[in-house]
Amino acid sequence: MSVLECCSAEEELYIAPCLLYLCPYPRYAQAQLETKTQKGPLTVTLHGSLILQELLQFFKPIKLVRSLLQIDTPELLRLMQDPKGSHVIDAFCSSEHIGPKSWGALVSKIQAS
Repeated sequence: MSVLECCSAEEELYIAPCLLYLCPYPRYAQAQLETKTQKGPLTVTLHGSLILQELLQFFKPIKLVRSLLQIDTPELLRLMQDPKGSHVIDAFCSSEHIGPKSWGALVSKIQAS
């Protein structure tokens, strides 16, 4: 997490997007501000997606689950529509170590949009 500069408790919530985009937290935070001013969003990287998919298969990936569930809905929908990002959601839903409550939280977040 220190490589992605997600060391504090607040920054740990952004570990999943930082992995997906393979960028440190300060760059991710800056990109989020730029996205709100209509500049282009970051793109999901292949290697970031593969890393996150594998980490979701680990025993009790609670930090990653919380991090994915805190992503704002428009970004989450972009992630689901992305060819590389959609596999992360597939790994989230197929992991043996992520329970139905987390799946339900993801579905209700999507339905709320």
